[in-house]
Amino acid sequence: MAKDPSHLFARSIPKSWRYSIWATVLSQGGHQTLHLHPGGWLFGVYYVEVPETISSDENRGNEGWIEFGALGYGYEPVRDPPVQHMQPIPGRLIVFPSSVFHRTLPFRGDGRRISIAFDLIRTSW
Repeated sequence: MAKDPSHLFARSIPKSWRYSIWATVLSQGGHQTLHLHPGGWLFGVYYVEVPETISSDENRGNEGWIEFGALGYGYEPVRDPPVQHMQPIPGRLIVFPSSVFHRTLPFRGDGRRISIAFDLIRTSW
């Protein structure tokens, strides 16, 4: 990504960084509550394994999907923000600014939703 002085995120690319990485294994009913990663600059999640009920085209309720855009931590929006969902698919990598609120919706059914997540944490500008 080239540094574009007109783009807030692009112009904040750190000169040096470190990373934090972890795995999450969720089974039926598993979810992540609405949160963000205040110490990070860039967040990513890679889907290793996803139950068929989540990756199915018939999953109209977005069960097990990742959701972006809702506000948390008591923030009061001037207007409702747009909320978007992305379907986890094995082999898919999703990256976004660590300052974006996100959560994982609960799901029903057998199987595990396994993901590897990371934060790039700036150490200098």
